[in-house]
Amino acid sequence: AMAWDVSIPQGSNEFAINASNAHRWQAPIKAYIESLIAGQSNMRWLGSLVADAFRIFRRGGIFLYPTDDRAGYEQGRLRLVYEANPIAFLVEAAGGGATNGKMAILDIDVEHIHQRVPLIFGSRDQIHHFLAFTE
Repeated sequence: AMAWDVSIPQGSNEFAINASNAHRWQAPIKAYIESLIAGQSNMRWLGSLVADAFRIFRRGGIFLYPTDDRAGYEQGRLRLVYEANPIAFLVEAAGGGATNGKMAILDIDVEHIHQRVPLIFGSRDQIHHFLAFTE
């Protein structure tokens, strides 16, 4: 097997988000995605957290699973303890970033085992660009 230096590439023009929920996104998410589309970014959405994460580890980019206005999605949909934290740990170890839109995923205090959070992760440059829309 060939060795792989796990480091998330910078400068990718790819993003992953479930665009079928666009009408339910909050304004900063809509504005961010519109900026990516205007900048000729390409959407890649596999619908699998692990598969989308693997693509980002290999090619860079950003994955977004934000809150939206559906019942049960107000606090995000992915679980902090067993979905967001493991991905954030790996992403940060590879030089990327992971946030809920306000703070780093790994800085969020666990309140209960099934706690849900929004999860945005990927290349550090893409995370900085995203956070400029949420401040």
